[in-house]
Amino acid sequence: YALHPVRLLTELRAPESVPVLIATLERLSAPDEPHWRVALACVEGLHRLADPRARPSLEGALAHPRLTEAATAALRSLP
Repeated sequence: YALHPVRLLTELRAPESVPVLIATLERLSAPDEPHWRVALACVEGLHRLADPRARPSLEGALAHPRLTEAATAALRSLP
């Protein structure tokens, strides 16, 4: 996994990016996941995009200690 593609998807600000960010976050949100920085970039991207489809995945990310703060902020931004 690479940070650059995840950040690029966010910068596109396209709704089509949301499912990809969600799928990547779900694969990488286990508490012992070594690629947590990529998961964090997904959370941050979903925060920027503020798409309600991300709610379940962001709620799941709350369990990861390194994602909790960003996931909480992202959830607060959802409509």
